[in-house]
Amino acid sequence: MEIFLNESFDLKPKHSSEEALERWRKVCGFVKNPKRRFRFTANLSKRYEAAAMRRSNQEKLRIAVLVSKAAFQFLSGVQTSESDYVVPEEVKAAGFQLCADELGSIVEGHDVKKLKIHGGTDGIAEKLSTSTTCGLTSDTGLLNKRQQVYGINKFAEAEAKGFLVFVWEALQDMTLMILGVCAFVSLIVGIAMEGWPKGAHDGLGIVASILLVVFVTATSDYRQSLQFRDLDKEKKKITIQVTRNACRQKMSIYELLPGDIVHLNIGDQVPADGLFVSGFSVLIDESSLTGESEPVMVNADNPFMLSGTKLQDGSCKMMITSVGMRTQWGKLMATLSEGGDDETPLQVKLNGVATIIGKVGLFFAVVTFAVLVQGLFMNKLQEGTIWSWSGDEALKMLEFFAVAVTIVVVAVPEGLPLAVTLSLAFAMKKMMNDKALVRHLAACETMGSATSICSDKTGTLTTNHMTVVKSCICMDVREVGSNKKASLCSEIPESAVKLLLQSIFTNTGGEIVINKDGKREILGTPTETALLEFGLSLGGDSQTERLASKLVKVEPFNSTKKRMGVVLELPEGGLRAHTKGASEIVLAGCDKVINSNGEVVPLDEESINHLNATINQFANEALRTLCLAYMELENGFSPDNAIPLSGYTCIGIVGIKDPVRPGVKESVAICRSAGITVRMVTGDNINTAKAIARECGILTDDGIAIEGPNFREKSQEEMLTLIPKIQVMARSSPMDKHTLVRQLRSTFDEVVAVTGDGTNDAPALHEADIGLAMGIAGTEVAKESADVIILDDNFSTIVTVAKWGRSVYINIQKFVQFQLTVNIVALVVNFSSACLTGSAPLTAVQLLWVNMIMDTLGALALATEPPTDELMKRSPVGKKGNFISNVMWRNILGQSFYQFMVIWYLQVKGKAMFSLDGPDSDLTLNTIIFNSFVFCQVFNEISSRNMEEINVFKGMLDNYVFVAVLGCTAVFQVIIIEFLGTFASTIPLTGSQWFVSVFIGLLGMPIAAALKTIPLCPNPSHRSSPFPAPSLYNYEKPKHKIKGEKSFQIGKESGEMAIVRKQSPEGGNKVVPPTPPPLPGSATNCRRKGLFMMNKYNGSVTKRNSCVSLSTTTRDMWDNLFDGGFRADVTITTDNGGIIYAHAAVLGMASPVLRHILKQAKGFGRKRSISIPGVQHDAVRVFIRFLYSSCYEQEEMKELVLPLLVLAHAYVVPQLKRICEQQLEDGLLTLENAIDVFQLSLLCDAPRLVLISHRMILRNFKAVSATEGWHVMKKSHPVLEKEILESMIYEENMRKEKIRESNERKIYLQLYDAMEALIHICRDGCRTIGPCDKDFKEDQEPCTYAACKGIELLVRHFAGCKLRVPGGCIHCKRMWQLLELHARLCADPSLCRVPLCMNFKEKMKKQGKKDEMRWKMLVKKILSTKRIGGAPFFVSSTSISLS
Repeated sequence: MEIFLNESFDLKPKHSSEEALERWRKVCGFVKNPKRRFRFTANLSKRYEAAAMRRSNQEKLRIAVLVSKAAFQFLSGVQTSESDYVVPEEVKAAGFQLCADELGSIVEGHDVKKLKIHGGTDGIAEKLSTSTTCGLTSDTGLLNKRQQVYGINKFAEAEAKGFLVFVWEALQDMTLMILGVCAFVSLIVGIAMEGWPKGAHDGLGIVASILLVVFVTATSDYRQSLQFRDLDKEKKKITIQVTRNACRQKMSIYELLPGDIVHLNIGDQVPADGLFVSGFSVLIDESSLTGESEPVMVNADNPFMLSGTKLQDGSCKMMITSVGMRTQWGKLMATLSEGGDDETPLQVKLNGVATIIGKVGLFFAVVTFAVLVQGLFMNKLQEGTIWSWSGDEALKMLEFFAVAVTIVVVAVPEGLPLAVTLSLAFAMKKMMNDKALVRHLAACETMGSATSICSDKTGTLTTNHMTVVKSCICMDVREVGSNKKASLCSEIPESAVKLLLQSIFTNTGGEIVINKDGKREILGTPTETALLEFGLSLGGDSQTERLASKLVKVEPFNSTKKRMGVVLELPEGGLRAHTKGASEIVLAGCDKVINSNGEVVPLDEESINHLNATINQFANEALRTLCLAYMELENGFSPDNAIPLSGYTCIGIVGIKDPVRPGVKESVAICRSAGITVRMVTGDNINTAKAIARECGILTDDGIAIEGPNFREKSQEEMLTLIPKIQVMARSSPMDKHTLVRQLRSTFDEVVAVTGDGTNDAPALHEADIGLAMGIAGTEVAKESADVIILDDNFSTIVTVAKWGRSVYINIQKFVQFQLTVNIVALVVNFSSACLTGSAPLTAVQLLWVNMIMDTLGALALATEPPTDELMKRSPVGKKGNFISNVMWRNILGQSFYQFMVIWYLQVKGKAMFSLDGPDSDLTLNTIIFNSFVFCQVFNEISSRNMEEINVFKGMLDNYVFVAVLGCTAVFQVIIIEFLGTFASTIPLTGSQWFVSVFIGLLGMPIAAALKTIPLCPNPSHRSSPFPAPSLYNYEKPKHKIKGEKSFQIGKESGEMAIVRKQSPEGGNKVVPPTPPPLPGSATNCRRKGLFMMNKYNGSVTKRNSCVSLSTTTRDMWDNLFDGGFRADVTITTDNGGIIYAHAAVLGMASPVLRHILKQAKGFGRKRSISIPGVQHDAVRVFIRFLYSSCYEQEEMKELVLPLLVLAHAYVVPQLKRICEQQLEDGLLTLENAIDVFQLSLLCDAPRLVLISHRMILRNFKAVSATEGWHVMKKSHPVLEKEILESMIYEENMRKEKIRESNERKIYLQLYDAMEALIHICRDGCRTIGPCDKDFKEDQEPCTYAACKGIELLVRHFAGCKLRVPGGCIHCKRMWQLLELHARLCADPSLCRVPLCMNFKEKMKKQGKKDEMRWKMLVKKILSTKRIGGAPFFVSSTSISLS
């Protein structure tokens, strides 16, 4: 079944091809009700129509745009004439001067001529009675008038289906229609035979059952449609910034009217047709309308903006001119019928299951009908009445046909695919309450398989409520609190404050407005809001600053540049550029800085170090850092040019706090326990990202944090090693995120969920298995590319989505297990009974009732189970796992067997068991069978709540739907048995009969519990950890030939060496080296004479052969026995027809594996024959000969060492295995065979040989990688190649790290020596060098202090240098640093003779915390480098505290 499903019903969760969608539809054979079964699948024919119509519309629009461009060029030099347009009377009466059609023709047709005639954008605003600055008035009466004239901003939608439509669709079931015909015929014949009402009972019973099935099915389907309708409404809720009554406010796009002034930013969708009013760098993506991929620049010259297009860059104000169905987008939507979403993989897979079971059911139904009819005909033949038929016999024939059709009804599980939709609809509705809006059904399923989540930081892991808490303005670091802002303003020079406020209020994407309540409100991103609040706290006035200068150009912030810039025209003349953004990036473009006096000074090395240290300090405190800078544009500036990136003057750095959301750490821990790896991908500083990641529990000790620029420079080989360890990626661009996602999905076969909020995140969201867009911070472009919208931007909600995804998958499995059990039992019972007794125990009406329990009610009960916390303690579901798992098959077959045996027993022994006699005995027995069967399903439904756990009652009462379904089923069953016997072919039962029926059903529960204790093979559909630790032992068996030899594939009968997979503690499968085959029995007495006991290997080599410690006589005896084959009773066949004769006693003693094979071997007489294939004949011969004499020839060993190693391991001959290993270690291991030896030693459990061969490969990689073995391994075992490369990279990194540490240690040793020499010179005076005029004598020994000479020269220079002030001369600066270092090392300055020691000690007390920390780290490293030498003059390294 799984093979068939994977071949024909395999579908991708996203971006499935049309061929795949068509393929599974064609394979679906017998479908009872296509309208219902395919209701929630894509309508491909409508899609093709929509695609063709979209192309036609795009072409029309493209032509209109081209015509408008030509018209604009023509009109620019031509005087325009007055228009002959006449305003309609109703428009005039409403107070407007333009009708909707005229407005539509201007924007849709890009009619520049008409726009110019009507006075441009301002003229149209006047004719629409609006203002481009204040917007519309909020007067309700005026708004209603405007709405009547111009319409509302809503598109025409298809009417929702009513309940009766679903009833009609449920009636389209072919089998129900056939049963309806049967019921009609039964009514006619019955009434004609027995009169009314007795003759109508059977027919009316079937009709009532059909109507009950139809109405229950229609009710369930109607409820689903209502849920999807509510979700569709939520998807369409889009708000936008609008100015009305001169106040900015958020408003639904459906409330927009012509004349409204709308504010748009990067990523926003244009909500209606309109005209550009003002803005900067506006690029519009019109591909959805025109099909053109190139973005269109929108400005005052080209002001047309069409509904449905998207802002790719920039920000602007636009005036709405046409809304709703009058827009181009509305007209397009009216003509298109998209054909619905793609079906989900689970829906398709269950359609496949339904198809298979349907075909089986149809076969059984036909055979059952044939058997029943054949029985009837045989009876009539025996009676001789074959040509005369009574009404009863006709009714019996009709009943047989109805039973066969009803078997088809029960057997074809049409409800399986719809159960997925039911479960998804239920889950999506609940997730909506949990702040997650699912846009695509498949995402809900796929999220249950997620193994990796790549999450943003800001707003997802943090609260997104930002405030400036620290600043470094004019080189001084200060805390910014509510009580410190006034003092901060007084401490900063006035000129710097002016520049700072100008930068904050003009270089911003936010805005300070007065809302409709008359209160001040800050609009914009949280970062912009924090900066504007900071500016206001410093006494700034946004409006004043903006009016004081004119904006020449704006470059909005985006995640690629990581900066924003503006150019201002100053009131006193001149141009100034302001920029802000990622601190390191902006600071790199600065060459000047404002100092503490408010003066602009060059940015020297010390200042850069100070600012970088400040950035790192802020970042380590989990603060987001922004750098603000400006530059005077003395050479002028053209708006067509880009704003410069360098030459700026740094104003300052601010640290913005964004606290971690409550519950995030717990959510990350839940993900980790669920086998989901969480990675943070952010554009922030790496230190900020690491601090937040540690706080959230994302960054662990063995994880890696990397910056985007470093990541994108890595090669593919390096990424293979790096990506599994990456937990944080900082300063990342959208393409870095896209690359990471692509690598995780393609290279590592991960199921990846990605969060995104910006326009540039769309590629990553599109690439990911599950795209998660932020509902608050996310742009419309991001939301359109996403599969799920996280409405509260909270990471915990993502975990909730994963939990619901797993719940959907498990719930569908429960339902499938339950339904297949009913299918199997109903089919087998009716079929076997028909074949053996000539009648079916379950009638058509009863089977219809069972079908309703199984199909609609079963789906309601099991497919709507809420998720539990236990789900997040399981491993993720694999991409290619079997949907019907081993656990399900165990439960299905076990429960089916029990139910079948019970019902069969009742059928055979039921009358005797219940002492049934009389005319109603058959009816009573069939009623008991029917009742028992139904209660078996009721209690099996309870057992199906948990497929693996015995306790199935946990949380049952919390699921009201489940309890209600069970209750209704039991109540209706009582009613059917006790009161509807005439229609349902039942009879009221006694108390004891009821007890037995219920008890039989109840007994199924302990049986189900017992079944769950049966151990099974690990289910491959689950995986433990997305990234197991890299290991050289995760390999597969080599498949290539080694040095021209035959493949080393040992046959099954000879102890096949296969990959051993063990269940890891986490629940996944891990490949481990094969262990030797187990000993088949005790081998303690096999070698009683010591002939094969090997105490040691001495490596002795004689002229002819090498042997273990045996006497010459013994060795010759065994050699002769082998060579002569005297009385051989075993024939060993090898490849190419080779034959070797041997003795079973010898082979059995030498190898426990061969002894076991010989026991099972067959032969003629006493002779037995075994086969050792896969290894050349000579190797087998040498191997068998060794078993006789423990000897080998050196030349043969040299040639056949590798196959002998394999044979020794496979047949458990440790002596030979040790010899082969030793021979390889002693010289047979070469560069040519190193890779082959490495693979075989892995397989043969030879760890020492693994280590030696691995070391040889690493040391001679270039030569080894050129060998044939490497190229073959590269093709057949890419995993092993990857792990060797990983180990290569690791070794290289370790080597570089050792060199770095060694060089660092040398520097610290030199500094230590310098300190000792300084003390020596100042305390003792060096006799070697002495005064300046002292000459060095030839017989004089050099000073024992190596650094003495250099320090002496430095001291002499320092004493006479005129630029001795700190920093004046490079040599003097070095001397000052050495003196300060000495002061920090000195244990007792009061006794010290080094100059200025005491002065530096005093200076240290006044030093800043940052400098103090740097010096302490240096001192600690110097002291820890050399443990002895300077004592007692130097302090101890343990006394240095870095806190």
